[in-house]
Amino acid sequence: MALLKMLKESEQERECWENCHDGIGTLYGESLLTQFDPKRIQFINRHIMARGTSIGEHAHNGEEEVYYLVEGSGILIFDGEEYPFEKGDISLVRDGHSHGFISTAEEAVLLVICA
Repeated sequence: MALLKMLKESEQERECWENCHDGIGTLYGESLLTQFDPKRIQFINRHIMARGTSIGEHAHNGEEEVYYLVEGSGILIFDGEEYPFEKGDISLVRDGHSHGFISTAEEAVLLVICA
């Protein structure tokens, strides 16, 4: 089996996630690592979210997850508290903690990395 070194944007399959973690609305985007079969990273997803779309607050047990806001703005929910989250902001939720996200921009692009 040949080693997959790169995947062009045009080759990535568009997906949608309904009510992610009991959130509101539909997230659109790509699961960026599915064709690579990673060993230590569970997934990298790029979510495109309209205003009011959310990822419901959820706990992480046995894993860590990073949110990186590529475009737009929103509200980060971290252990039940809400924080403004702007383009370029990054958040790491460690094992035993919880987080979620609400888009407040016309369109937000959120990169989610789980390990």
